[in-house]
Amino acid sequence: MARLVHPENLMSAVALGSTSFNIMGILGPAAVGLLLTFMLPHQVYSIIVSGYFCGAVMLAFIKLPRDNNLTSRPFHLELGEGFRFILGNRRILGLLLIALVSSFFIIPFIYMMPALASAVLHVDQVGFGFLCAAGGVGAMIGSLIAASMTGIKNKGAWVLALMMVYGIFVALSAQFQLYHVSLLLVLCAALTGTIYMTMCNTLILASTPANIHGRVISIFTMTIGLTPIGALPMGAEADGIGLPFTFLIAGSIAVLFASFMWF
Repeated sequence: MARLVHPENLMSAVALGSTSFNIMGILGPAAVGLLLTFMLPHQVYSIIVSGYFCGAVMLAFIKLPRDNNLTSRPFHLELGEGFRFILGNRRILGLLLIALVSSFFIIPFIYMMPALASAVLHVDQVGFGFLCAAGGVGAMIGSLIAASMTGIKNKGAWVLALMMVYGIFVALSAQFQLYHVSLLLVLCAALTGTIYMTMCNTLILASTPANIHGRVISIFTMTIGLTPIGALPMGAEADGIGLPFTFLIAGSIAVLFASFMWF
């Protein structure tokens, strides 16, 4: 992304890239919920796989500008330089810690949506699909808002403030046995979460020299990859103490960590 757009347009580019992803976050879950009423699950998964294949073909046509200043060295030296840069830069390290804590302890709440739909809200597949779609709507709105915040100052403070608000919405989303209230709370959680993670991604890109963009962003992407792993302890936690209290703990972690980073 950073090599395709001018630096002043970077946040808009990251946010609009997120928007294109989140559009399917709206249409996809709602469509799947409807399809499951008259199709078998493996047939729906076949449709999803064909979509990934089409996406891979489209990516093959993107041509990145060549950077003649980049040099290739052994893998371990490249990786070591990336970690040294991160550990020596408080801003980058702080942003990566925010992404790590969010991805492992908080964002896995999205994998609890089936349990939220069935055990707390008592809705069927269609209700579950629209619950997930509410998250997609929030994420799309959040990414569009983030795209319009390119010139905003004090982005670091905004990241922490929005992380606190995100935690509050996550904590509350399983506390009510009211379907429409939970829909609204999931939407607001996705909205705030998308904005602060987009800002986090943008700040990392803008603060990293071009010659180590790939290494730093790959580590940022790796922290996001912890989300499905974090679903395992969160699922076990939900089995042990219940879903409402699990969501309350996840949201509290967001608020407390953002407060710690603020001070």
